[in-house]
Amino acid sequence: MRFNFLLLPLLLAAGCAKTGQVGSSSSFDPVPVIIAALESGAQIASVTADMAVESGDFAGCLVGDSLSAALSTGARGVAGNIEGNSLPAVSLELGDCFEIGESPESLDISGNVEGLVSASLSAIDSLVVAYSPQIECSAAAWISASIDYARGVTQAVISELSEPDGSVLIPAVEVSSCEE
Repeated sequence: MRFNFLLLPLLLAAGCAKTGQVGSSSSFDPVPVIIAALESGAQIASVTADMAVESGDFAGCLVGDSLSAALSTGARGVAGNIEGNSLPAVSLELGDCFEIGESPESLDISGNVEGLVSASLSAIDSLVVAYSPQIECSAAAWISASIDYARGVTQAVISELSEPDGSVLIPAVEVSSCEE
């Protein structure tokens, strides 16, 4: 199955994350670490999309390119570079993917797409669990929204694979407000 080659780089990245909570240190700000994880995830997803194009894997290309865009946007939001209180809906025209063709009919679309997205986010999830006591409310809200945004790639890609129209629509995610 073509999705297998995509899992290796993602699982390698996930294996580097610490699990469990990290001891509290008042001088350490974990937000830059989480931003770096989001940016790294975006780069890894982009590389896996390129690998998918080379191997003719239409679904892998859609997941990689869409996840790269979502993680990159999420990182910008956590870093404070998006105005307002939401991550925007984005329609991606992924011409390089659509040149490949279609997803094989025998492919378990939902299971494979969900697996790829979950594997991609596992390292980031682990960092959030480890550092959550040290993250202030506003940053935590943006981080949570960014992860939800990236998880939105799952349904967006499944929809495109099920009923192709030439673009992947990643839905907007509102950032929760803090009651500090």
